[in-house]
Amino acid sequence: MVITILPQDEIRFVKTISVVQEIGGVPHRAEMIYLRRPMPNYKMKPASNPDEGLYFGNKEERYPSDIIDDLILEGVKKVYSEVHVRTSLLLFNTELDHYKRILPNFRQESFSIRVFPHIEDIDEVIASGKTSFPGFLKNLILYCFPHETQFFQDNCSILEYAIDKENEITDLWKRLEEEVSFFNL
Repeated sequence: MVITILPQDEIRFVKTISVVQEIGGVPHRAEMIYLRRPMPNYKMKPASNPDEGLYFGNKEERYPSDIIDDLILEGVKKVYSEVHVRTSLLLFNTELDHYKRILPNFRQESFSIRVFPHIEDIDEVIASGKTSFPGFLKNLILYCFPHETQFFQDNCSILEYAIDKENEITDLWKRLEEEVSFFNL
């Protein structure tokens, strides 16, 4: 076996959000997996000790996390009470082969994050002078065991933004659409 570094344009951070949905006292598990490109403003933090991570991998705190990851995590936490995040670096062909071999064994279910304007008061809407506001939708993939798909079908999370922050959320959503990707299996 030869371990090779992936071409630079294929190197990614793998964000895995493990969720547990307890129904009738029985825990059901799934994982949401998405990819992020390393970028100048999205990179690993330096190790405080040169031997750190040598035997047991890098600590989660060393991996990048930003407002996009926070938004996705917030959406997931609105639906699932037990959520754990872990990040890894997809750097070698063997790691990519692992995902290509393992992920097809799971069923893919959709998890949607929808973001709508938060309106508390009609006067606020009238004062804005607007007759419409943008809404946003991002479909993510939940990987679950085939016999547990019924517990993870068509889940949706709704988040809200302040109407005076419309430009900021629009810019953030454009970044999310550009920077978040998934495995092509």
